[in-house]
Amino acid sequence: MPFDGTLNAWVSDIGFSGPMIRALLDDLKTNTRRLAWGKPVGLDIDDEEAAELSRKGWKISGPDDTEHRIGWQPSRWQRIHREVQSGRRVILWVRENFATPFARTKNDPGAIYAADADDYLGPLRGLHRWGAKEKGKWTPFIHMPRYVSRLTLEVTASKIERLQAISNEDARAEGVDYWPDCERARRDPFPAQRFRDLWASLHGMESWDANPEVVALSFKVIKQNIDSLPKQEAA
Repeated sequence: MPFDGTLNAWVSDIGFSGPMIRALLDDLKTNTRRLAWGKPVGLDIDDEEAAELSRKGWKISGPDDTEHRIGWQPSRWQRIHREVQSGRRVILWVRENFATPFARTKNDPGAIYAADADDYLGPLRGLHRWGAKEKGKWTPFIHMPRYVSRLTLEVTASKIERLQAISNEDARAEGVDYWPDCERARRDPFPAQRFRDLWASLHGMESWDANPEVVALSFKVIKQNIDSLPKQEAA
């Protein structure tokens, strides 16, 4: 995660699905949860090597009867958590599915965005004219370049907690009402239960049942490209 001297902030990227992009645009999402740890890996290491990995932030199990250990590498979201907890400014530019049917200009990236054309929103607003709605025409968000991004998040708070510890207030801030695959969950009056179904649709119900540690980020949504933000002097 590089430091941007112009913004006086640590900068990274973050991806969202179409419904969550709509929630961001409509000021109904100010919270997101990301896994705190990577997938477990088997490690054949001694006590000294285990201690060294622990100093680097890994979570290491004790050895089994064959001296085999399990390790979990901290995710990049933990780095963001540490920076926020240290009082440093963290800014995330948002990736989303997109297409670029127009020529790029100085003030316009020439892009259109899948979240603006999702069927659940009703009319496609004419985007079908450019063929972007056809299967395979949208570019996945992982390939979005920084200059095409239209949303920026300034992280205001961070905490690490168990997934199932989410409150109804935080679940509502996750934008759960915008998730189209939660029709059954919409009938549940408790936002935390709707969030459970949202999480399960993305990661599987077994992930919810495992109740992993997550990094919970709160943020302010800025509806502009990160490189158009005003410069900030270092404190």
